[in-house]
Amino acid sequence: RRGIKPTLPCVRHLYFCTDIHAAAKEITKINDLDMRKIWDTLLEKWLCSNEAPADRTSEMIEKTEDEAFKRLVYVLQLQPTDKAFRILYECATSTTSPIGENQLTFAHRSRALKCLIYMADSSTVELLFRKPIEKVRIFLKALIYLSEFEILNIPYTYESFHKAPKEGVIRGLWKNHSHDPKAVKLVTELCLEYQVWDAQLWNCVLQKLLDFNMIDYLRKVLVAITGIHSLWQIPNFSRAWQNVILAPFHSAAYPPSPSVLEACCASFKALLQCPVLGHLDVTGIAKKYLELQLLALSLGCLWLIPQLEKRDQQIKSFLASHWPQKILQQIQEHMGHCELACFASEIRYLVLEYAIKDKNFVATEYLPYLKLQEIGADRLKGLVKYLADDNRLDDAAALIKEYHKEAGNPVSDQSSSDVVKVVNMFYFFSIIIPHRFESPIGNKWGHLTLDFLRHIVNVLP
Repeated sequence: RRGIKPTLPCVRHLYFCTDIHAAAKEITKINDLDMRKIWDTLLEKWLCSNEAPADRTSEMIEKTEDEAFKRLVYVLQLQPTDKAFRILYECATSTTSPIGENQLTFAHRSRALKCLIYMADSSTVELLFRKPIEKVRIFLKALIYLSEFEILNIPYTYESFHKAPKEGVIRGLWKNHSHDPKAVKLVTELCLEYQVWDAQLWNCVLQKLLDFNMIDYLRKVLVAITGIHSLWQIPNFSRAWQNVILAPFHSAAYPPSPSVLEACCASFKALLQCPVLGHLDVTGIAKKYLELQLLALSLGCLWLIPQLEKRDQQIKSFLASHWPQKILQQIQEHMGHCELACFASEIRYLVLEYAIKDKNFVATEYLPYLKLQEIGADRLKGLVKYLADDNRLDDAAALIKEYHKEAGNPVSDQSSSDVVKVVNMFYFFSIIIPHRFESPIGNKWGHLTLDFLRHIVNVLP
């Protein structure tokens, strides 16, 4: 503001000091300003803003809300907690602002209550409301819904909304406002919250979400209703899944940018969550990944084909046409997330099994990408036996050594034939000893047997 004299030392302090409020106090002191009035002005601005959300997308509104919330928390943290919590409580439960002349809307009240729950512990909130925290959270949800009705100019009070049959509220809202994206989103949220699973209504809701191109939100909704089996058969359910999964490919080109790659990986996660894979064109989705040279994700799609014979055919053809090492490298790059770890091991095994049986396996090129511990001892045993039967002892020994190296138990230097013999003996002992061996070092008996076999290896001539 005009007239303020931020002296040079103050400016330097403001620039270099992380305590912005200490600098602000220094400036107000020099200029004889009332810090409390400034604080009240900022608090009212960010808590009780009357700015209209017209001509802004829902994403813009949410971003603005998020920024205002962070600023609000930051300002309130400078005040005594009792005072801050009391102001927030009064804002949440009243229609008149305790710090200004504004009439409080449901948006103001819900923001205040969100802030209070964020800043205060549960016992403090319960003491203020004299209710269990669960009931306070239910009250907050109602305020949020009422703020959405308020934006749509639908006059509900807390009492009238609380008493109204929720399915009737939802149907009335849909009948009169289904042309409005905000109303469609509100209908969706109310259906989820109050468990309204009418198939015809949901078919219309999914269609509208597609029409309004609300893809990110639609993805969340589809995951939320995955457990509702009665909705799987509605026509727009599988169509919505297909559209959500294919959305990143509409504007994608090779090579994919980092943002497109991230979106494609998110689509693959969505594909894993889809409960109606049999209704999707999974082969077509795999081709979309292939167009971007995302080989691991393309192979992952083929692995999800429900029809066994078709799946095996497609996978065999795919692996015959692409360099296995590149697929393994991409598995490491694009499936490194914890939620894809189990799936990544399946794809690694597919590639390894194909390379071994197609006699393209070169240990030095494949082992850095395999993560044999994730593939598991049972599967590895079958591959080792296949290599040994095919008289490819060096490759078999390389797999065995890498497996134990990953487990932190490196096998001593022996010839390939000796390593394979010892492992064959191990499998013999694992059958005699009445315990299930998930890995050669996976339990007490596994350790004992491995120690014994190591002794045999060391005394071999």
